[in-house]
Amino acid sequence: KKMDTYTIVAALQLGMCVALFTEGRLEPGTPPWLIQFYMLTLAAAFLYLVMSVWLAMHASVVAACSEARLLTQFVRLPIPTWEHLEDMRTYAQSYERVGRRMLRVPFLVSGRPTAHPPPESAAEPEPSEEKQLGAAGT
Repeated sequence: KKMDTYTIVAALQLGMCVALFTEGRLEPGTPPWLIQFYMLTLAAAFLYLVMSVWLAMHASVVAACSEARLLTQFVRLPIPTWEHLEDMRTYAQSYERVGRRMLRVPFLVSGRPTAHPPPESAAEPEPSEEKQLGAAGT
């Protein structure tokens, strides 16, 4: 926003500079050294203002591109995967297992229970154990 304001002000001053170049003649009888000094300072101001408008427009474009890049690449909210969503889910049986901790004072007791119980290990014997049991039983 500030660069846009600077661009407008510099463009208005550039217009005044052009008006002084075309219509801002000094009175007849002015010494030549003063006319040369006047034209030199007017040309320097013109070049300075052209450069100012150019750099302000460039800064405005770069700021808009950087804003878009920040908002789309660096500050983008993460999209959760199915695993994250599954980890955030709670099950009714986990609430039933809370028991006495249901009425605890928050932040005083650490150790939050997990949302869902860990998978129970199956009590099936491994294939190598089956071979040993089968060989011992015969």
